[in-house]
Amino acid sequence: MKVLHLVHWQKSGIYVAVDALKAEGLKNDDQHDIVVLRNNSSVISIFMSAIYFLKFIYKANFCNFVRINLHSFLPFMASFLCFGKNTSLFFHSNYPFLQGKNKKDKIKLRLTKIYSRGNGVFTVSNIVKKSVDGALNTNSKISYNIIKFKKNSSKTESINKLGSAGRFDPEKRFFEITKAFSDIQTKSNLHLAGDGRMLEKIKLYVDQRNNQNIFFHGRQESMENFYNTIDAYICCSAFEGFGLAIAEAMIYGKILISTKVGVLCENFDFKFLEIKPDLSNLKDCIKSAENLDKNAIDFMTETNRKILAENFRDDSIYKMYKQYQLEIK
Repeated sequence: MKVLHLVHWQKSGIYVAVDALKAEGLKNDDQHDIVVLRNNSSVISIFMSAIYFLKFIYKANFCNFVRINLHSFLPFMASFLCFGKNTSLFFHSNYPFLQGKNKKDKIKLRLTKIYSRGNGVFTVSNIVKKSVDGALNTNSKISYNIIKFKKNSSKTESINKLGSAGRFDPEKRFFEITKAFSDIQTKSNLHLAGDGRMLEKIKLYVDQRNNQNIFFHGRQESMENFYNTIDAYICCSAFEGFGLAIAEAMIYGKILISTKVGVLCENFDFKFLEIKPDLSNLKDCIKSAENLDKNAIDFMTETNRKILAENFRDDSIYKMYKQYQLEIK
C-alpha cells in the first residue's frame, strides 16, 4: 500500500503521529510519504507552503499513490485536487470550527462537510468521533495514534520529579501548572519541555516567584530522555484528541496526574490522579502523588502499561488502520 500524507505543521503532535504511522508501515512493506506545509511561522515559511502544496498535488496525481491522507483543516482543501484517488480526512482533535459559533467557523464547517463527501473520515478517539460525527452527520472510523511501545520501564520508588510537555498555549494550561507548583511548599522539582506563545510569560512568572525548582528543557527531539528524568507526568489540558504524551508517559511507567482527556476517555480503567476540569484540585493531586508509596506506584503504573500493551500495540493499531484504508472505495 502506497500512501501520501499532507500535514500542516512539522512541529506538531500530528506530525509525530503520522511519522510513527510511516515507521510502522515500513515494517509491513508499505510506503508512506509525508508532505509538510509549514516548518515554522516565518514569512519565508508561508511563501514556501505554497510550493509544498503544489509538490503535494503533483505527487498525489502523478506518483502512483493509491491512498491520500489529509490531516487537519488546511490540508482538507486538497481533497478537491486529488483526482480519482481514495482520500481520507483525519481529525486529530475537536477543532473549534466544528462548533460553528461564528461566521468564520461556519464557513470552515460548511467547507469541511463538502470535503468529507465521498471521502473516508477518521478520528483518533471516541471523544473526537462524537464531535465530528455530530458536526458532519457522518460515521467516522476510529484510528488510534500509534504508540511506540517500550518493553521495559524504569521502576519508580517515590515521586519527587514531576514533568509536563507540549505546546505552551493557553488551552494546555501550563501557566496554571507552574502557579500551583509555586504555591505548594514542596521539595519536588517540576520539569517542563516544549515551546509556544505562553513560554516567555511563564518563565517571567517563575523568575518573579524566584522558584528554584522549576526547570525548562525546551523543545525535545526525542521525548525518551525527558520521560526518564521524571517520576510523574502532569496534563492539565482542557481537551486532547488522543493525548499521545499521556499514553507515552504511561508506557514509560510514570504516575499520571491529569484531567480526563484523550485516551483517558476511552473505555479502559486507567489508574491516574484525576484533575477536575476547573483545576480546583490540582494542588491536592500533586500532593497526593508525592505521598504515594511504592506499592501504590507499582500498581498504578503496571496496570496502565498492561492496558496499553493489550489494546494499543503499534502492530495492531497499524493493522486496523490499513484495513480501514483498504475498505475505502
